[in-house]
Amino acid sequence: MARSYESGATPTTVTGSDQAALATKGAYFGISVRETGGSNTATAILYDNDSAASGTIIDEFTVAAGGTLSHWFGPGGVSLANGIYIDVSGSGALSGSIYHLS
Repeated sequence: MARSYESGATPTTVTGSDQAALATKGAYFGISVRETGGSNTATAILYDNDSAASGTIIDEFTVAAGGTLSHWFGPGGVSLANGIYIDVSGSGALSGSIYHLS
């Protein structure tokens, strides 16, 4: 897959709910999130999928109450065949960005 690095990775806002973050093949470079509720943990699983919580898991983590987390997979990133879907669970709330190229 040919990639253009002239503009760098594109951020997509993490909404705190299950969401499609990239709807096409590309590369996953990382994520930076914080738990904003302050009293509960939040767990997220990122899949190589453009519309559902299934397929190959590309990242998985739990963020403590009031905590932050950053994962970076540079410089080449993780190749994606389908896109990025984030499945959020737990009682906590997540806010932040997913970084990717398409």
